[in-house]
Amino acid sequence: MKDMYHSLTKVLLALVLVVGLAGAAPATLGAAAPVLNLSPSSGPIGTKVTVSVCNMTPDNTIAAGSVTFADAPWNPREIPLDSAGCTGPTVLTVPVAPVGSSAVMVNDGNVTKTGVFTVTQPKIAISPTSGYKGQTLTVTGTGWPEFSFVTLTFNDSSIEVVVPGSGGSFSTQFTVPLTAVTSNTVGASDNLGNSGTALTFSLKPVGLTVSPVSGQPGTLVGVTGVGFQPRSVVEKLKIANIIITTPVLLTSEVGSFTTTFTVPSLPGGGKIVSATVAGFTRTVGFAVLEPDVWSPADEDIPTPVEQALASISDKVIRVWGYYAGEWQMYDPLDPLGSDLTGLVRGRAYWIKISADDILIFRSLHAGWNNIGW
Repeated sequence: MKDMYHSLTKVLLALVLVVGLAGAAPATLGAAAPVLNLSPSSGPIGTKVTVSVCNMTPDNTIAAGSVTFADAPWNPREIPLDSAGCTGPTVLTVPVAPVGSSAVMVNDGNVTKTGVFTVTQPKIAISPTSGYKGQTLTVTGTGWPEFSFVTLTFNDSSIEVVVPGSGGSFSTQFTVPLTAVTSNTVGASDNLGNSGTALTFSLKPVGLTVSPVSGQPGTLVGVTGVGFQPRSVVEKLKIANIIITTPVLLTSEVGSFTTTFTVPSLPGGGKIVSATVAGFTRTVGFAVLEPDVWSPADEDIPTPVEQALASISDKVIRVWGYYAGEWQMYDPLDPLGSDLTGLVRGRAYWIKISADDILIFRSLHAGWNNIGW
């Protein structure tokens, strides 16, 4: 009797299990997997994403905040589900999030579906990547949210605000500021939280060149400067210690200038040509060559000293000249004792005057002056 009771109990339990499995099977086998669509599935912060989901709980709702982006509530309002468990297209904006993959999760209280959205970083490019102050710099951008406000900076100072058009691209130009230093940072960021990788614009070094690089006294030499302070006066231009007199010389909008001078009568050897702009001096070498014949050409007849120096005669103290290994001197107070009687074109002379003055476009200073005639 006892064994019969245990057998009957086992049969009843088996029947209960079979009935339970038979009742649960249709729901498990017939349920379709939920589907989540994100369009687009990548983009920068601020991208408008169309979110749609299907095969969730029929005739249910997705509560506000139950769609999450990187674990943060994304949908501000509830989203209804139809009889097939599907939503209509819902447009949501990508929030501030790190660049890379972020999890998107939809939960209707019964069913959960996850997906992935990739946050991308917008880019900028500059051209050229090196140059001078005052030069035009072109900045292009790609991958920015359409119609956002992108602020461009140069060494952290705001330069311009641009608006990307359709497709998220832009192109603009600005002038390299006069405050630029050797290495400068060009950056971009928008009002939505995006920022591009900062780039470097390098200043090219200030340069000074002469052409030709050597010549005899009387040679016409071209001088070119680049990279100096833009739109500034060339304060001093010299060879050796002799001031090169030119009309007022200004650098261009990118700090360049060009001029010429005639090599004065100087002893042979290497000399320094220098230019000073806005207090900054750059130098370059020039080789003075010894003339093959030192005697003056037929047309180089000496100009009498009194005639040559007539315009500054009241300031002349002493004049010295050196030629063919001999020194000659002129003293206006001792004409008979003076053996320097004339000045010859192409030769150098040392003139001592009592006050600043100008001698045929040559600026002379009180004291000794070395000039080429």
